[in-house]
Amino acid sequence: MTAADMDICGVSIDLGSYAFTPDDITGFARRYDFQPFHLSEEAARKMHFGALAASGWHTAAIFSAMLNKALPGHPLLSGVTLGPWKRIDQLRWVKPVRAGDELTFKVTVVSAIPADDMPGWQVAALHGEGTNQNGETAYILDADLLILT
Repeated sequence: MTAADMDICGVSIDLGSYAFTPDDITGFARRYDFQPFHLSEEAARKMHFGALAASGWHTAAIFSAMLNKALPGHPLLSGVTLGPWKRIDQLRWVKPVRAGDELTFKVTVVSAIPADDMPGWQVAALHGEGTNQNGETAYILDADLLILT
């Protein structure tokens, strides 16, 4: 069975929401992205963001975690195994994610085609978005994910 047979193309799935706390932001930054505007409110006020801001990689990691948590249990994806990302076409941090922001993430299956080099696997083109509590898009991802159907 292919993803197209499962009729999931065009389906949007809510991945849930995540609240970015100051401790989350600085904790991630201390380990992975040591820029001052991710590490300290005081330093961030002096920089272009003007306030503590989450690393874009932090936002991307949260999206990926929420995707991996939500998709396997989704009724439309019963029997589907998620594989690795095959390609990222677009990854955009449209608006800073600040301490106290809550992003709601969703993903849409744009298309799915057989993976030429991996029998049984499909390449699912996904469009992901993270929207803050004010309805503003903060994060966009267009990427291909391998799925086993």
